[in-house]
Amino acid sequence: MNSEIFPKVSEMSDLALARDIIDDTFGLSSGRRSVVIGLTIAALKRVERALGPDILGQRGRIWTERRVRSIVDLEARRIEHYEIEDLTKMRLAEARLEYQRSTERHARLAALLAAQHTDFHSDEADRLGQRSGRLGGARDCGAAR
Repeated sequence: MNSEIFPKVSEMSDLALARDIIDDTFGLSSGRRSVVIGLTIAALKRVERALGPDILGQRGRIWTERRVRSIVDLEARRIEHYEIEDLTKMRLAEARLEYQRSTERHARLAALLAAQHTDFHSDEADRLGQRSGRLGGARDCGAAR
């Protein structure tokens, strides 16, 4: 792991790093534990499907809800290198989705304001339009199409 990308790497175990990635991605809190486990396993299954059967065949196991739960609860005894890589890919994919949703929301809000009385909302619509333009589209960040 690169300590510039993950500044806490030298200070934490692989298990703590894996849990931190999950927390960073989905906002793990006491009331959201089961929701976060479900979101994480769904996202990891998408990452796994994108890998292909040849890579999956080289691994000792596939992602399961039980495995994710053991990471979230800090009970896993060992974290494999590919698991950290998959979690990192998951975080990147979720960031792309969040970015895409954000730009789409800004575009909808700008259109809504533009459709209203133009004299009253023109400043707000211009600011939202400029913000959406600066953010670019999902293609700018390399999101899957």
